[in-house]
Amino acid sequence: MSIYEWLSLAALFLAAIVAIFQLRQSTLDSIKWQRLSFFEKYTARYQHIMEIMPECVLEDKPLPEKDEENAFRAIRLYLDLCSEEYYLYTKGFINQDVWKEWEEGMKEMFSKPALTRYIETKNPKYYKDFLNFMRTIRQ
Repeated sequence: MSIYEWLSLAALFLAAIVAIFQLRQSTLDSIKWQRLSFFEKYTARYQHIMEIMPECVLEDKPLPEKDEENAFRAIRLYLDLCSEEYYLYTKGFINQDVWKEWEEGMKEMFSKPALTRYIETKNPKYYKDFLNFMRTIRQ
């Protein structure tokens, strides 16, 4: 093989390495954007739920009977969101740092009397693992 053939082969090899690196970087960037989009969607859902949650629930005040239906609707939405987040965490789609933050927020919400009242009176139906998680977090 001549020196020109070796140089051509080296250039081809270098071009392949650069292409592989760029593809890898592009994939990593895409994954990062997907995670950010995922996080933004769950954050937006959470914010919406907190906007419609009656103040008396968030302030640990007694829940007036007239507010019960709206409060229970918001609580059901909140529990649905928590159920999805818990499932995604157990399947490895939510990293540990994010989960710790979400779990702390859940502990706070699960301590609210209105949420306890909803769980005890409505007996919501969720999958077994999440029901066990709810029991644990409420203790």
